[in-house]
Amino acid sequence: MRGTDAVSWRMVSIQTSGPEGSLIVQIARSLAAYEHESAELLLTFLLTAPLTLLVATFGGYFLAGRMLKPLQTLTLAANEITAERLSQRVPVNNPDDELGALAQTLNRMIERLERSFVEMQRFTADAAHELRTPLAVMRSEAEIALRAPRAGDDYARVLENMLEETNRLSNMADQLLFLSRQDAGLLADGRTEVRFDELLAKVVSDMQLVAQEKKVLLTLEQNEPSRILGDVGQLRRVLYNLLDNAIKYTASAGKVSVSSLTQNEFVNIVVRDTGIGIPAEQLPRIFDRFYRVDPARSGDASGAGLGLAICLAIVRGCGGTISVESSPGAGTCVSVRLPLVSAN
Repeated sequence: MRGTDAVSWRMVSIQTSGPEGSLIVQIARSLAAYEHESAELLLTFLLTAPLTLLVATFGGYFLAGRMLKPLQTLTLAANEITAERLSQRVPVNNPDDELGALAQTLNRMIERLERSFVEMQRFTADAAHELRTPLAVMRSEAEIALRAPRAGDDYARVLENMLEETNRLSNMADQLLFLSRQDAGLLADGRTEVRFDELLAKVVSDMQLVAQEKKVLLTLEQNEPSRILGDVGQLRRVLYNLLDNAIKYTASAGKVSVSSLTQNEFVNIVVRDTGIGIPAEQLPRIFDRFYRVDPARSGDASGAGLGLAICLAIVRGCGGTISVESSPGAGTCVSVRLPLVSAN
């Protein structure tokens, strides 16, 4: 209730029995103190709320800026890394927090990109060099033949040399096309069940003539029956490449042995020779495209350095592995491991 002095009162009425009958007891308390405090609280809220909101807005903006600054720095550093600046890395201020983990992940990705770019540039340069060499030979042969009239035998020799270089270019183009299709996943899946022991025996028999011309003893020591899932043409290509390399880099009166054994649902093919061997520092790169061991050591420079890269691609496509062990003067051992049909 509100009194005449505009002050609010809180009143409680109780009816009870007294000596002379019913009584009504009323108790009242002034609410002036409460109203005064409420008015002060409302005034305080109206005065401080805008200020608090303003402080909270600027404080939140400041804190967000400080928190996002490392991310902005990371973004700016990442935007500065282009194809020409792949050697740069984004800064890692604290490797233990989330932004540090993100920066490390970006750096690992950039490192992989850098390796891919370097390999691509090297591949392009090597391909250009390998293609230019036979073209230069053909051009030189043609220019020499056209300088002056020559006998028919001389022209025949020039044409033979040009045909040889043309075959080399054609073979290299086929190898590059195979590798590019393999990388792009465009090779048709021609895998069928193959009697690998029969294929190996056929390839060794075909390579006997090459070995005899080089006066190298080629033997098939063990050839256990085996069936694998693969493309016959590609598997034959692997075997021809491995045997051709073994015979090529083995001196006259040397030996090349081949064995094929099955073990734990795999067939293990080993090609071992008594050739010149490969230095330990060059072994990690022998499967790189266009990489060749120093031709001066073998007196042969006819290859393009794509044979083992093709072997690696084919073997991996079959779900297998290939490895090489070698030392100078002690020969080379190439091991190929392919899953049997029962393991697929």
